[in-house]
Amino acid sequence: MRRWKKSDERTPLMMDSDQDGEAAVMRSPFSTRKSSSPVTSPLSAMTSSASSSSTVPLDRVTIAMNGDAHETVPLYTGDDAPVATEAVSRCETSLSRKFSTAWRRVRNMYRRKVRILIFIITWLQLGSVMNCVDVFSFTMVYMEKNATEAKPEMYIYSMEEKSSLISAMAIGSLIGMYPQNKLLQLYGARPVLSIAGVLCAITTAFLPWALDKSYYAAFVFRVIQGVLYSADFGVVGYVCAKWSPLNEVGLSLAALSGFTACRAVIQLPLAGWIVSSDGWRGIYYVLSLILLAVTLLWYILYRDQPENYKLVTSEELAVIQQGKRNEPRKTSVPFRKIFADRYVWAVWFAGFADIFASFVFLVFGAQYYHYLGLDVQANAWLNSVKGVLFLVVRFLVGLGSDKISFLKENTKLRLCNTIALQLPAVFLIILGFLPRHIPYLHVLSITIFQALFGFNCGGFYKGGALISRQFSYMVIGQVQLFKSLAVLIEPLIFSLMVASAKDDESTHWAAYFAVHAVVLTIANTIYLFLARSEPCDFVRVVNEENLAVQAEMNASPAAS
Repeated sequence: MRRWKKSDERTPLMMDSDQDGEAAVMRSPFSTRKSSSPVTSPLSAMTSSASSSSTVPLDRVTIAMNGDAHETVPLYTGDDAPVATEAVSRCETSLSRKFSTAWRRVRNMYRRKVRILIFIITWLQLGSVMNCVDVFSFTMVYMEKNATEAKPEMYIYSMEEKSSLISAMAIGSLIGMYPQNKLLQLYGARPVLSIAGVLCAITTAFLPWALDKSYYAAFVFRVIQGVLYSADFGVVGYVCAKWSPLNEVGLSLAALSGFTACRAVIQLPLAGWIVSSDGWRGIYYVLSLILLAVTLLWYILYRDQPENYKLVTSEELAVIQQGKRNEPRKTSVPFRKIFADRYVWAVWFAGFADIFASFVFLVFGAQYYHYLGLDVQANAWLNSVKGVLFLVVRFLVGLGSDKISFLKENTKLRLCNTIALQLPAVFLIILGFLPRHIPYLHVLSITIFQALFGFNCGGFYKGGALISRQFSYMVIGQVQLFKSLAVLIEPLIFSLMVASAKDDESTHWAAYFAVHAVVLTIANTIYLFLARSEPCDFVRVVNEENLAVQAEMNASPAAS
């Protein structure tokens, strides 16, 4: 507390105490302000309006605390001068109480939105895993630049071998998809994704060594990465089913299924900087450390069941569980009925077309920018910009899909899906006719093309969650299968149509784009006919069976 110097020319001060008697504020007696108006000091802002005042000299002030009688204490400077210890202590106690109250209000506001924290940290975790798996598609373009005399033992990869290493990740995803989904069903997302994150970080850190060693060593490491990555889409459906209210499904899916945009926020800026300055190996080590840190944070903050999380209030739990009360917490997955449902297949084929087309530039975007003559830094930053725009569009579409009420749910699904699949097909055709000597016109078209995929969270992704309800982790997780198929097929098509081209490359790129445009058009047409928002028959049957069993169990004690 500030001490006032003793002086012969003392200026008397006035102390305004508040109505509750919790604190007092000094002011000059020459002021015409009465004590009935609030003061503007930081201390008075935390108290109510003052109701009384007194005039005292500078060396003695009156302080009223906690409703006690006014206490006059001396205030002098000097080593042997008395200090108002008790009054200062009381003032500090009052301030501490006020700050404690403010902190409780902030904490209570946070506790009413714990699900937002869950979605943010899950997005970071899924995106960090993908960054480690996906960074190879960027670095493979520049690997030969490090094949110097200092590293004569480095293995030089052909384009076919690089493409097969991309496919190796897809093979691993196919191998690990069903075991990962089974583990999710048995143990939940927290242990499964935490272990996968730690192992993926270790594998990524040793991948540069494997790439230098031999093609076969690198192939094995890429397969392992694919196995560990295969849980991502299953976790998206699992977390949405557990933590998202039904009226926020669109926004929740927009947040989580958009984890692929994490590469634009973290991976690509880092990759462009590190690869251009220190070579391609360093980015693997940096992304491994980031994944380890995020995995630890996710394990600490995430819980599988909202009702078992002590930070979740009863009010937020009621919001999360609204419309889910008849859904059993644990039940066997009706695999046969799911795979026989035509509405589910419409979602899966739309997901395949979406991923198949988006991989044109997610996997071979660096190759295309290199074909346009752009350098490493421009390559990384342009890919990053379109990824950030994709993320913004996805968030706005997810929010609008939940909040717009003047359109029917099926209409919103069809509209968003058409924008997400059909319009990108149009831009792919346009790209095939753009002149190569104007690269930034290509970049603009690719940026719009990639951003339009952000509408898929209000299309087939949301439709898949709505028709499958508590089994959405299975239905949406199955998109991983089609993603893996797309990754397997994509390098093959690229090698046949573009990489092997020996004459006019622009014609081959145009044909490559046209194939993807046709697939997008077919998938969107099918989904327009089969889009729906009501639960499928397999959901209703399972719920009715569980309700019957529950009613029978409730009736048994009553009869006895």
